[in-house]
Amino acid sequence: NAAVRAFNIGQWWLRTPYEATGLLAYTATENGGGNGHYDVTKQRYLRPAFNLDLSSVLFTSAVDGKPATAGSVLESVLPPAGPLKLTVRDDTLVCDATVTGVSGKEITFGYEITGTCNRLSAIIQGPSGEVKYYGHLVINPGPSGTATVTVPDGLTAEDTLLVFAEQVNTGIYAKHTDFASQPYYIVMPEPTGLAGVACTTSANNDGKITGTNARMEYSLDGITWKSCGERETTGLAPGKYFVRYSKTVNGVMVWPEPMDTPVNVGGYTPSSSSSGSSSPPASSSPADASGTTSGFGTTSNSVLTPTEAAARGGPPQTGDDSSLAVFVALGLMGAALLLLRHKRKR
Repeated sequence: NAAVRAFNIGQWWLRTPYEATGLLAYTATENGGGNGHYDVTKQRYLRPAFNLDLSSVLFTSAVDGKPATAGSVLESVLPPAGPLKLTVRDDTLVCDATVTGVSGKEITFGYEITGTCNRLSAIIQGPSGEVKYYGHLVINPGPSGTATVTVPDGLTAEDTLLVFAEQVNTGIYAKHTDFASQPYYIVMPEPTGLAGVACTTSANNDGKITGTNARMEYSLDGITWKSCGERETTGLAPGKYFVRYSKTVNGVMVWPEPMDTPVNVGGYTPSSSSSGSSSPPASSSPADASGTTSGFGTTSNSVLTPTEAAARGGPPQTGDDSSLAVFVALGLMGAALLLLRHKRKR
């Protein structure tokens, strides 16, 4: 485009002969307008014929059919009429876009552009490749920035939103071919900030995923997807879930293969009290201010000596077998002494 403009030669020969005589041929000015016919013996610049790769033609539009201003709202496209021109793919121009937020019908995205352009544009394309909506989102965009596009109503998932960088010719060059990057989807990144919460009952049906929103959906098998809840998604069985953003906004396809985030939801784990074992019951005796318990000298696990046990009127604690053995031995010795004394009296 820029190389062609650099010639600035005024007029070009056309290959169309003048109908009145074969000695004359039509010419065109550099802005694409006709300029009558001239004798082919006169000096004119010859613009070479070229082979147009039709696969590089993105769409056809009326010369004056593109919007003069920019905004987030796209315009409905009517069949072009009058003088037409092409918008052709320029492989040196690249535009990448990534969703940063969705609010209702509005999509906010960051973009990065490589190459020369004067428009950041968007189209909504039908299932047969026809352009249904078109508009400029930013005029004279920088190498990077943010933009917003509003998805129109009344469309389906067979319709696709695409964005691209564009070099639009205006003014005296309005009839010249426009060039654009390959239109592409707005990338929908994987969700972040998600966490799985395990089930809390043996029914295993109250697990959660926190950090979700209504724009997300989840799946156990990666095939069947269900809508997530706002802030959290509840009523889940144990398993490894995949969470992603929805492919569509307001019914229109935005990103056909959104990336997902795996989240594990654990199963119910019984506590020790519910598994048949139990902790020793706490003492029912009131504790005094000194940390001791009424009726017992201390709340520690110390074992009373036989003398202490006898003074308290009860057996020693059974937590220490050696104390029990001493107590039994002393008892036997006492019985033996009583028996010996009885024999001496006789």
